[in-house]
Amino acid sequence: MLTVRILATVAIAAIAAIAPAAAASAANTLPNPYTPVGVSWVNVPAGDRVYLENFGDTDFDDDEIFYVAAGIECTSGAVTATGPFLTAGDNLDASDCIDAALAPVDPINTPARLGSSPFGFPINFFGATYSSAWPNTNGGIYFDSPDDEYDETLAYLANSSQSSGMFPLGGDLEYTSTDSNFWTAQTTVDGAPAVVFTWEDFNTCCSNTGDISFQIVLINAGGGNFNAWFNYDSFSGFNNGYDASTALINLRTGVTPGSNVLVAQRVDGVPSVCTEGDFDEFGTPTDAAFVSALSSGGPYFKVDNAAARTISVWADSLCTLPVNVNVVQNEAADLAAYLQLEDDDVTEYEAVAVGWSTYNSLTAEIDATELLFNVNVDDLANGATNPLIQRSLNTTVPGRFIIGQRGGATVTDPAALGLGTAAGPTLPAAGLSDLSGGAILAGALLLAGLGIVFTRRRSAV
Repeated sequence: MLTVRILATVAIAAIAAIAPAAAASAANTLPNPYTPVGVSWVNVPAGDRVYLENFGDTDFDDDEIFYVAAGIECTSGAVTATGPFLTAGDNLDASDCIDAALAPVDPINTPARLGSSPFGFPINFFGATYSSAWPNTNGGIYFDSPDDEYDETLAYLANSSQSSGMFPLGGDLEYTSTDSNFWTAQTTVDGAPAVVFTWEDFNTCCSNTGDISFQIVLINAGGGNFNAWFNYDSFSGFNNGYDASTALINLRTGVTPGSNVLVAQRVDGVPSVCTEGDFDEFGTPTDAAFVSALSSGGPYFKVDNAAARTISVWADSLCTLPVNVNVVQNEAADLAAYLQLEDDDVTEYEAVAVGWSTYNSLTAEIDATELLFNVNVDDLANGATNPLIQRSLNTTVPGRFIIGQRGGATVTDPAALGLGTAAGPTLPAAGLSDLSGGAILAGALLLAGLGIVFTRRRSAV
């Protein structure tokens, strides 16, 4: 980011202050003490963790995180650290670091994937094979290139980075040297190779307040297949997120020329009354006139038919002047393109990206698996009526969601994940998405309330 045995979760409360990684020199900065309070946490012996080295900086905001390999020694800010360790920002080079032979060495080379955190095994993620990723301080790991984007939907994160990624909590977070830790570790879970990415006691940006602690754990199921555990230990003081409610439309399959009625990925939370909004376009829309008309006359939108997942778009606040589509997206010439509408009226609230998404650099196609789509973050806080640390999916462990991939496609069925029929609730069919065609949508009852899982299978290209 050694194969070890995971400590039992019942013993978590007795864990002492974290010691520095055994592989690090005495000069490396000590991590902050952190004791998990929930039962979802995957704990790894301190000597097998690779920690973020802060080199004397007080905090990191919107930073990509890079892995410096074993045997490399770097000095920055009067601190000397010996790898393996993690560093925030691409700010170490051959003038700062030497290898075991005392030769200058640049430990971070993104095109060669130097600086990406190793898993210890390969995964097949939507048909692409990866054995490492670049995490960031904003609750995500990226597979194709590092990025530091935040407070956006999964579709936006994939498009803006032009990278596939996973997001246990994709929000505007901040590492503070007096409170926070970030670490990764290769380990075993239930006898299978696993890798853990952990954000401990991160703050909400930009106030140095909050206690936001979570993990993503990738567990090797063989042949590139894997399960992913999204673990939540604390969600307190978070006051960011993307502007909800949103609606995402594929400009090829979700539009009809001559009509202002659009088929959306989901319409959860979208008002049925005329609502002022903002919008983003992803890719290059063939129908530039339609996008221009939206920007000059609103947009205003509302749910047209919730069961059909349709919304209508208008140029006026009374929703009497329709903004019609002229042509469908010409993907052969212009690649895939999408329209994302965002509520900008009195019903606006903030939600957070949880799940994973993929970006196809050849087609500009976006795929996403949304776990908390358009869910108000106020409802997820510790002590709220439906807190994140009490929710679960496909498991009876509070604060844990389990999903996976088999053959490069997202799987949410407990039996297919090897969890057994008693592991958690079944997943009743809830409709279809045509974001890229050939898609699957499933709903799931979470342990402490209703949540929606949106899974999609990439269409043939």
